[in-house]
Amino acid sequence: MESLTSLDFSVLSQQLQSSQGCPALWSILRHAGWSKEQAICNSHKTPENVIMNILSMLSYTRFHRHHCLPMLWSIYLKSCSLSARAFDALHAIGLLMSYKWTTIAYSNIAKTAEHAAQEAVRNHATFISHDNLNIPKRVFSMRLDNQSHFHSACAGTLWVLPDHITFPKTLNWELRETRREGSKTQYNFTEILDPNPAQHQRLRDQGVYRILRFLLESPAFVNYQERDDAVLSPPPPVNLLPCGPTHTIKQFILCTADIDEASYEGNEKRKETSINRLIPIVGDQLTVERLRGLAKYRHDDINGLERLDWLVTVNGFFHLEIAFANSLHKQYVGTSGGIGLHRAFNLLNRKGLLSTQVKGPFWHHLDEALAHIAEAHFRALWMIVGKAARLEDLLWQPPEALVLLAETIYDEYASRRALRMMQHRGEKDEFKHQSILFNSDILLYLDLHEATCMGDVGCLEDLFPYLLMRFAGGGNNKYMIEMLEIFQGLHKEWPESLKYIIRNHCWLINRTGKRNGFVPVDRAQEQNIKDLKVTYHSFGRSATLAYLTKILPAIPVLREVKKHIKWQLDTLLTRGDRHSSPAKEKDVAMYAEVILNEGWYTYEAGHTLKKSDDRAKDFVTQGTITLFQDKAIERWWNGRSFARVTQEKWLEEQ
Repeated sequence: MESLTSLDFSVLSQQLQSSQGCPALWSILRHAGWSKEQAICNSHKTPENVIMNILSMLSYTRFHRHHCLPMLWSIYLKSCSLSARAFDALHAIGLLMSYKWTTIAYSNIAKTAEHAAQEAVRNHATFISHDNLNIPKRVFSMRLDNQSHFHSACAGTLWVLPDHITFPKTLNWELRETRREGSKTQYNFTEILDPNPAQHQRLRDQGVYRILRFLLESPAFVNYQERDDAVLSPPPPVNLLPCGPTHTIKQFILCTADIDEASYEGNEKRKETSINRLIPIVGDQLTVERLRGLAKYRHDDINGLERLDWLVTVNGFFHLEIAFANSLHKQYVGTSGGIGLHRAFNLLNRKGLLSTQVKGPFWHHLDEALAHIAEAHFRALWMIVGKAARLEDLLWQPPEALVLLAETIYDEYASRRALRMMQHRGEKDEFKHQSILFNSDILLYLDLHEATCMGDVGCLEDLFPYLLMRFAGGGNNKYMIEMLEIFQGLHKEWPESLKYIIRNHCWLINRTGKRNGFVPVDRAQEQNIKDLKVTYHSFGRSATLAYLTKILPAIPVLREVKKHIKWQLDTLLTRGDRHSSPAKEKDVAMYAEVILNEGWYTYEAGHTLKKSDDRAKDFVTQGTITLFQDKAIERWWNGRSFARVTQEKWLEEQ
């Protein structure tokens, strides 16, 4: 990869123009393709790249075996799905290598990546993520031996941690001991009902600051003179992961296995791996559930390899975030005549959001809509609490006053304390009650979303009790079990060294080194699957899974080649890697106006919602009942409590 991405177009063109290159020929070609009028009118469009490629084509016709530029272009255009016929045409004019050379190069890159992955496993701290991969094989002229087929496979990624990070050699045995002893006693889950004051204060500080940001980041406060005042600074992070070039993670895409993840079929590891290594595997809920199921079924096998003692499962936070968003949708969707999400989607013209989906861009659209709706609620509250007709009327307020207003909004309109105060005062206003309930929930959702982007794993842990009760109360039993497993692992079954590894390296990863460059591991795995199925699936829909498996480890190199070419050509920089967010200001202002006009936060005795479907349930309160009174914790414990065998017998020793 270094040889492919080390070719700098500007440096190469300078070398060709220098005395060691071909200055006379360069000058002739420049005058032939670049007039003085063009130099004046199109200063941003210079002929250097054109001339460089003309010289490359001339050189390639004389000697093509070690010519870097056609090789780079061949790899790049193949990764962009250029067809074989187009390859042959461009090869004929000397711009590209042949199609055969390119396919062989792909295969060699993949083999090199496999060897590098094996070397990384031997010499570096690594962990694995994997997920289900569904690839349709379609044919357009069916025969008995040429039929359409749907491949259900498993795709995995090996993540290689930076050189300065190591796993203790005794980690495998430490986990065996602590898991064996820790699984005998259940974590005292009653502790989540009364979080410690420091944790409660951190969540409050985060909520107050987020409410403050809704005001400071609004168009009305663009010219606020005191936005840099220390009083308006964010609260300190709880446990912020380090970032920078030395903390970036490397990845190797593993060969795709033709195994349906929905089944309990898998691969064995070698004896030395089971004894001397511990392998964290990160995945979505289905992945970790299947792996835990395998470990349970084989808990009394003859050795640690068979019992999967070398494996520790880690649930991914991306799918946890999706489950949170879907839970909010279920709780607040209501009807078109209420004050819930259904009506908001209609007013904001957000189509396709009335029923939850697991495929496509549904979560991205829902996440964006939830953020805009939340901002509208809090803009309305700023005007109500600040007694202002417009947000601009608050510009004269000093920073200290804005912080006090934000605290008032949180304590009286966006927290569970506000709900208890309504109940204590005997207020019967379903509009106000449900609006406060929504605010208290949406603030925590936004905290989860931002914590995963910024790498604050301490903030994630602060949200665990709330997530457990929400999933339990919302009927999301599978993710309730995942949260129960996390609590049991962190407080009972994982040694301190493993807790550090999972918190700091297996929940979130950073591939860019930027502060906001953290992503959950399972989200990065989903991005890899997209590349496997779509972006680099340039071998035709009828390509066999065996051929795809041979080629797919080359994808990380192809990514870097495309990124390198992008930064070599200015015209490619204008084409972004992602869609821009739609303009939200009109939608937010309009929805805030609806909230104000209908008086959702103005107490009115007997103000009730007409339909029962519009009355959102309190999932957190219901979750407490489900966990403790309905004995959900007891059922989970009875289903996963079993004695692990300690014997180590190997067939070759018998």
